Amino acid sequence: MPKSFTHQGLGALCFVLLVFSLSTEALAQHAANQALTRRDLSSFRSIAEDTLAIVDMGNLKRAKSRIKGLETAWDRAEPKLRPRSPEQWRKIDKAIDAALQQLRADTPQAATAKEALQNLLAEFDQPNESATVAPGKAEAAQSARLSIADIIAALEKLRAHESVLDVSFEPKDGLPAYAVRTYANGKVWDGLIDGLNGAAIGDGTVTDESALDDEDKAELAASIHAKITLGQAIETAEKANHGRALNGGLEQVRGRVVWEILFQDAKHHQQIRIDPMTGKIL
Repeated sequence: MPKSFTHQGLGALCFVLLVFSLSTEALAQHAANQALTRRDLSSFRSIAEDTLAIVDMGNLKRAKSRIKGLETAWDRAEPKLRPRSPEQWRKIDKAIDAALQQLRADTPQAATAKEALQNLLAEFDQPNESATVAPGKAEAAQSARLSIADIIAALEKLRAHESVLDVSFEPKDGLPAYAVRTYANGKVWDGLIDGLNGAAIGDGTVTDESALDDEDKAELAASIHAKITLGQAIETAEKANHGRALNGGLEQVRGRVVWEILFQDAKHHQQIRIDPMTGKIL
């Protein structure tokens, strides 16, 4: 075999190997750069965004419950997502832990919880800085065709003979919805109602009252003996505030259980508390 042919053959082989190596490296680098996209993270971001909206509405208890879903989903997805971008995964995981810590504090504070959730959303947005941000809580609330009073009326048909304990505006996947809680015969039902048509979203969950925590048991006991219903409390509060309530439910305030009604617009929020026995504004 001529030496010139051998040299040419070896040169061609080296060139092919070099191109293959560079192509493989480029593909690997491309995969790393595209590791966790907004599409990958959208479901997690949606829960964080919902939680922030709930915090802004003053319902830290509901926010704590909502972010539990993020923790569960994120942990379940770890084996799939973490190997693709370990550093990005670590940053988001750290931000989730910070938000959980704020909402699970003995005395959670809305301001620090909000800051932690905003930082978490910023981490989610890192893969795609140009991604659009979903509408804010005020705009989402305005998109709901049904008021809390409408939702209570819908519940009286959907869950006949059950007492309505709590109705809270809680966007789901960017759409208006209300988280609701009712009670009857020793059972508590937690569900979600469409803010556009009043239909139930999913089956909800049923909990025996014996499984509730002490705070929920105290609120439940107060509701059983209350002479003023949530609907009546909301009517009183809306007349006093000349606005539309977003949240309403029983809350313990300095050792006393009251109906707490929340109003909010783009600039501020206000809470009105109603005595469940007399119906008077406190």
